[in-house]
Amino acid sequence: MGERNGAAIPLSYFAAEEEHKAVRQHILLSDYSHFGIAAINGDSAWSLLNQLVSGDVSSIRDEQAMYSLILDEAGNIITDLYIACDDERFLLLSEWVSGETLCEMLRAKLAGNEDEFEEIDSIESLTPEWGMLHFEGPYAWELLAEVYGMDVIGLPYQEHMHVEDDLILLRSGKHGEYSYKLMGPQDLLADVWTQMLEAGEKYDMRTGGLNYQRKVRLEKPLLGTWHVQCLHRLPDRIANAVGSALRQRRFHRPGKFERTRRAGHQPPYRGDEHCRETGRHPAARRQSDV
Repeated sequence: MGERNGAAIPLSYFAAEEEHKAVRQHILLSDYSHFGIAAINGDSAWSLLNQLVSGDVSSIRDEQAMYSLILDEAGNIITDLYIACDDERFLLLSEWVSGETLCEMLRAKLAGNEDEFEEIDSIESLTPEWGMLHFEGPYAWELLAEVYGMDVIGLPYQEHMHVEDDLILLRSGKHGEYSYKLMGPQDLLADVWTQMLEAGEKYDMRTGGLNYQRKVRLEKPLLGTWHVQCLHRLPDRIANAVGSALRQRRFHRPGKFERTRRAGHQPPYRGDEHCRETGRHPAARRQSDV
């Protein structure tokens, strides 16, 4: 056992090689209950969230999710997180700060601005009462479709669906494999864990702890997969540049193409061969997120 985000969490169940093989060739089931989960309700929820996170929350609709960042006043990264629009509320999911800390950040943005964000019904932490299970690997979708129905097969990336009334299944991931997060009350997830151990045998599924992330995140080095605490040790200018590179920040200025179009002429066509040489052609890029 180890500790992540203030929660005791398994670090491994099998040898590192076996867990890595499962996530790349079969299915790996992990306890992700170290994630902090918070909920905010009300018609002003999206606009308050836009004061906290770097992305534009108004861009997502019901059952959609987005990946974004929370930055401090200097632009340094506090945490990355997922934001899911779930009917009349938004769910915030972070593996680096607790649900209560997320609530404190939201309340701090609300304090003194109640007139501007007057339609906030509630801000509450769902953890530790809620937990999360993570299914990852090339056959994760097949296992979950067998248990929860064919709708799982058509679930797009960064979208979620309700299963068995009180559970939410979110398709999202950072490691380049089919990846699903199942969240809900801890007692229900305990039963699901037992159910999945039996159903996953035919897929050579393994259980894994968080240590497997070390290797798969070296293989798929996106910023959000880095340990956020490491970013605090970087010089400010580097941490800020890393945040910018994510393209998860809002920029209120016209893009290069838009400025060119407004100037009254079209950008020059560079040609298919040029695109291939510079890696901008679709054939030159490998799809790494599924």
